[in-house]
Amino acid sequence: MKQKSHTTSRFGLILLVLGAAATASAGTDDPLYVLKPSLAVDEHGNGHATLDIKAKQGYKWNKEFPSKLVIDSQKGAALTKQKFVKSDVRTADKGKNATFDLGPAGKVGPNAVIHGKVSFSLCTKKMCKVFMNREVTFKVSDQ
Repeated sequence: MKQKSHTTSRFGLILLVLGAAATASAGTDDPLYVLKPSLAVDEHGNGHATLDIKAKQGYKWNKEFPSKLVIDSQKGAALTKQKFVKSDVRTADKGKNATFDLGPAGKVGPNAVIHGKVSFSLCTKKMCKVFMNREVTFKVSDQ
């Protein structure tokens, strides 16, 4: 299924936030970004979840956009926080990569799953695109 994206200037982003809604599964390879949810477990069974978003094709993370990640459900994990906002994001590689650090997930079993939705924006020097309510699924990663 082809994902929808919205193109606008930086000044029109708020209007899109109010009316735009599209969903996609994590791991779907959009031509502009890659979502990489991870639920890592250490040798003591303690989990730690992160969501990496990697921009492609000259796009960078839009620090002005009210990005957010909302956790809908958890099975076999215990995140203490369910809503993450733009101040929870750290960027790297001149804004090409962004990471939501969800923090400790408590004791995590091999079948633990966390579901959520992420909204964010990526920009070039001339335009921005908004991605709303992209579905993400965190599963225990092999290490």
